[in-house]
Amino acid sequence: MQAIEKQLIVLESIAKLKNNGDGFSIAEMSNETGLDKSTLHRICSVLLKRGYIYQTHKRGKYFIGHKFLLYSGINRRATGIKEQALPFLNKLSKDVSETVDLIIFDGMNLFSMVSILPNQVLQAVPNISDLHPFPFHATAVGKVLLASLPRDRVETEINNMVLTAYTDNAITDKDQLKNEIELVRRNKVAYDIEEYTEGISSIVAPIKDDDREVVGAVTIVGPSLRLSKLKLKQLTPVILDCALQASRSLGYKGEL
Repeated sequence: MQAIEKQLIVLESIAKLKNNGDGFSIAEMSNETGLDKSTLHRICSVLLKRGYIYQTHKRGKYFIGHKFLLYSGINRRATGIKEQALPFLNKLSKDVSETVDLIIFDGMNLFSMVSILPNQVLQAVPNISDLHPFPFHATAVGKVLLASLPRDRVETEINNMVLTAYTDNAITDKDQLKNEIELVRRNKVAYDIEEYTEGISSIVAPIKDDDREVVGAVTIVGPSLRLSKLKLKQLTPVILDCALQASRSLGYKGEL
């Protein structure tokens, strides 16, 4: 069997397995494809490097990466969310004069669907789709995604994470992170105050659809010189209102 044929078989297998929110293992892929594990390890290492799949921790299960999602049905769903939410994001951008992003969730996957830059000399231009593994513990959008999961799933995900200290402000204690996620679940908003990148802070709120599922998030990100702790607190009701309006445009009823 030619190498390219084996790679296509793996990609087709991933497409079948991607609906499993728990990810997929080499053993599961071997059962699905009939290929031996050593061959699958070699192919997955290439796909991992190219961003088609990713792991939340070393030797863990694989998840669909952002490049794969861009060529799958999620892109059509994401486009619909973007069309509905964009008017509210544009208004938010004008109101706050900072970078505003729409982030789409799909299981443990997330990627930026649209980024609206401010008319500022000093800007923050995040590129979350290139972060592998994704720093869920050190980003506000990662915390919002974790808070959208069932509590037992959060427990499992955090227990399997390596909490890298990207900055002095990053959370590196798993119990502290679990408490932080509970706060996000309760307050419907997450903060990143120089936890991933020094000099950059952000605030994020979830977007829900008509099934009451968190399908994405709206983010405000900028230099900490402008987004101080006080400023982030002042922006909290503003971003929550934007997220609520975007959610209602998708058919969501009730409050966040």
